[in-house]
Amino acid sequence: MLENTSDESFTLQLDEVTEKYLTIYLYKDVQNIEEIHKKLISKELPCCIVKANLVLDPFQLVIAANKAALNEKYKQMVTRSLFTEVIYCLSTSKNISQSLTTFGISDDTTNILVILIHNAEGKEIQEKLVLDSISGERIPISKLSQFTDVNLIKSTYKIDKDESKVSSLLDSIVSRISDKVSK
Repeated sequence: MLENTSDESFTLQLDEVTEKYLTIYLYKDVQNIEEIHKKLISKELPCCIVKANLVLDPFQLVIAANKAALNEKYKQMVTRSLFTEVIYCLSTSKNISQSLTTFGISDDTTNILVILIHNAEGKEIQEKLVLDSISGERIPISKLSQFTDVNLIKSTYKIDKDESKVSSLLDSIVSRISDKVSK
């Protein structure tokens, strides 16, 4: 299931029917975000990159990536690529542009999560291409909480005080991601 590949990342098998794996990396103080953004748009980087401040826990990414991979497998994707589908699945919005704007990177983003979705083989090539393109400090995923903005997350996912009394924040987020109907 969870396979620690280093102190700085982890790899997890998604739903078996997808035959895909998820690997997540955390970067801080990224200096070339504009260049990365251009490469993402032109599909030169085979990955998904999201703002670290909107992610409470890697499990949030696992749920969105798994949902995106299943959407791809069953030809139910709303977006044009698996990587934009992950961002779309993270969001509660059914508006693709709004989802990409909220969770995707922008020119002022400095702390990011890099999400690779890959087959059992071939990760190394994808990993090298993507990670060599990022000028920033790769740090252990266990330090994610240092970059998380809980108030922004509550606002983004529309989680109020009453809900917080009966459910953990992560459970509320995961419920929203899981319950979102794509079409």
